[in-house]
This record gives sequence, C-alpha cells and structure tokens, in this order.
Amino acid sequence: MILKRGKIVDPVNNVNDELDIEFENGKVVNIGKNLSGSEEFDATGLWVFPGVIDSHLHIYNSDTTCVFRKVVETGVTTAIDFAGPVRKIAEEINEYGYGLNVGCVEAISRNDSSTYSYDITRPDINRYLERILSEGALGPKLLCGHYPITPRAIADVIEEANKRKIIATYHAGSTENGSDLNGMKEAIELCGDNKMILAHINAYLRGKTGDVQDEIKEAFSLLRKHENIFSDCHLAVMNGCFGKCIDGIPEDNIVKNCLGMYGLSINQEGIIKGIKTGIIKVIYITETDVGLLEGREALNYFLENDTDAKLSFAVNIPYVAAACFTEKRTPNGDYLIEMTGTDGGYIPRNNLLNRVLHYYALGYISLEDAVRKMSSNAAEIFGLKNKGHLGMGADADITIVNPQTLNAEYSFIGGELAMKKGIAVKRPGKMLTTEKGEKFLKEKNVAYEIVNTEESKLYKKGMGRI
Repeated sequence: MILKRGKIVDPVNNVNDELDIEFENGKVVNIGKNLSGSEEFDATGLWVFPGVIDSHLHIYNSDTTCVFRKVVETGVTTAIDFAGPVRKIAEEINEYGYGLNVGCVEAISRNDSSTYSYDITRPDINRYLERILSEGALGPKLLCGHYPITPRAIADVIEEANKRKIIATYHAGSTENGSDLNGMKEAIELCGDNKMILAHINAYLRGKTGDVQDEIKEAFSLLRKHENIFSDCHLAVMNGCFGKCIDGIPEDNIVKNCLGMYGLSINQEGIIKGIKTGIIKVIYITETDVGLLEGREALNYFLENDTDAKLSFAVNIPYVAAACFTEKRTPNGDYLIEMTGTDGGYIPRNNLLNRVLHYYALGYISLEDAVRKMSSNAAEIFGLKNKGHLGMGADADITIVNPQTLNAEYSFIGGELAMKKGIAVKRPGKMLTTEKGEKFLKEKNVAYEIVNTEESKLYKKGMGRI
C-alpha cells in the first residue's frame, strides 16, 4: 500500500512535508517522493499523522460492546484503558474490537472480592498484580478518587509496581483526602521517588481547596519539582461517575464531591433533584451506542436501573483544561503535562483529535505539538516503541485528517483500513500486553503485541523528560 501525496507530520523523525508512505505486512517500509506500488491511496490535501493514541479512556462496561467502534470512528488507533477488567476486554476484542490496539491498566476494584480491601495488604497486592499481569494488563490503576483505599496501601501498590517496572497509574484520592489538590499533593508524597502516571491533572483543580488560579500554580509547581511523575489532562467539561446508591447513599466519592459542589444533598434524593433541575445528565449505554440523557428520560433511566447508572456533571473548568494543555515545563521547553486523552470510551466524549486540533487552529500549538500530545508522547511513556512515529519499521498505524473539518477521514491500523469517512471496519482488535499475559491471550486466541514496560519513559534511563 502506498499513501500518496499526504502531508506527513511526524515530529519524532522531523518530518513535515508532502510525501508518499509505503507500508507492507503492517509496517512502514518507505517514505519519499513519487513512490509507486500495486495499491495506492490518494491522500492529496490531507494530513497524515502517526496513529492517534487515546492515553486514557474506559472501554469495558457490561453493555458497551460498541465502545471499540465509537473510539475507532474518531481516528484513534491505540487506546489505553484505565480500569479494565483486562480479562473482559480480551474476551470482547475479537468480536467487537474493530482493529483497535488496546492496552489496559486494571483498577483495584470492589468487584474483585478476592483482592479488594480499603487497606489491602502487601500479599494481596502481589496476588492482584500477578493476576492482572497474567491476564494481559500493563500494570495497576489506583481508582482512589472514586473508591479510596488507605495511603499506606496506595504507597505499597506503587512501590510493588515499580519493583516490577510495570505501568503504575493513579486517580488521586485516598481514605484521607479527596480527588482534589490535596489529594494530588498526597499522591505525589505517597509515590516518593517511584515512577507513576498521575491521571487527569485538570480534574483536581476545581476550586475545592481555594482559588482556582492558586490551585493551578501550585499543581504546576509540584509537577516541575517531581519529574518522576508523568501526567495527562483531558479537555471536556463533563465528567463521568457512578450513580449506584446503597441504602440511599452514593458509593462513588466523586458523586459525593459533585453533589456537594452544587449544594445538593449527598444522597439518592440529591441525585434525583440534580437530574430534575438539569445539573446532572445520565449516561445511557446500549449495545450500539452511548450518549447523554436529560430530564424525565434521564430520571427514568436512573430509577429503572435501580440507581446503577453512570452520571455526568459539568464540573471540569475549561480554562483549567486549557492551562494544563498548554503549560510548558520551561518557557521555551517541552510540555509540563505530556499527554492528552479523553477519559472517554463509555463516557461520551470521544473527540480527542478534534479538540486538540482546535488548539492548532487557534494558533496555540503547532501540528508537530498536536501529534506529540496525542500520539508520540503517549507511545514513549507507555513503552510502545513502534507506535507514535512513522519511521522505518514502525507499525503502520496512521490517522488521516481533513484539515478543513479537523476530523479524521481515514485510519489504518497495522496497515489495514480501520476507518473510512467516520465508519469503522469490523475486524478483531489486538491487545498490548507484557510477556506475563502472553499465555492467557494465546489461550483466548486473541491477537497481541508484547510491550516491554521497562522501555517505558517511566523507567528508561538516559531519555530525560519529554
């Protein structure tokens, strides 16, 4: 296959030019002028990027077999799921994967009764890590903003993950602090000298601990001081959280926080009032679609599902997201917050490429920086050495963009057409796993690619910051 006359933007290889690109057997084999082959694809007037990587989303829910498709239709070629369970994703990826490459960091979940405890011990932590790795995960997710565990247990999980040089990720919060600036400060303290990815920095900066501008300054100062902490942000106003109530009280700490922000009672009646007044939308999930419901329709869905429904509050502050997205580590240096994801998937905000490119259209970033933010940096941080660039031997994961609409027109994953004009092509996806997950995925007859997490930017010596 030869992609002809597209404007290739590949900052890793310092390419920004109208060129042809040839790929064969899923790999890039040539880039240059006037290439020819038996099959050609005309990309005249279009931008050709290394495949977009959504560095933080959520694929699995009991009814969300459509999420793979919804993500691929936005031009994403690789997704990192930030909760799992990885086993469920692997069980669905053959039938519903739409070619998507999926890596997973699996959350310590209340659904795993064999492991979960708010004060999980080291032996159980080690059993949890061995299980998730054996089922294909890249590392653990501390989902403590939603479901907190103790600071001691958090520090132990991060330390044990670092011993194995796997990907440790953390949604700030604990039994002592919430999902706010104080939780972020605690997360950094608990990490110590270890390495981790601290998720969605903008979500901790909502004015809960003081003036928002002061929170932003302090958060940025913390990230500058602690170069062992890697991070992402997302750009949507809406959030996603879990509405399930037990004896009339929400289980999810984020729901409790959001109810409090809006002055609603922190119980099921508060949720009902929020839905009725339009403060809260309800995320509907079917086998074919995800979206938002409002008003009476939303309330009926929430009650018909016995409160076990996803909720959405408009709590993310746009200028905070913009600050997190554009802030530099030094005035003319690299970005302070390296990655941009959606935190989407079954939360209906799967528009990473379009949101990022609007910053380019407004003159805040270059096309090269756009590619770094939504592809190259994530590839380096997660150790995906053959992704995020289009050099010789790179995976032929390619996102082709219409510069007028700033949307993806086509994508190729592993050299095969994955999306055309917003319609995904049905075929199995592929899991990104460590060597420990290989046996399980072979038994499931799932395509996989081995990732050496020791090659992650978190652990690889001599690479410095991005």
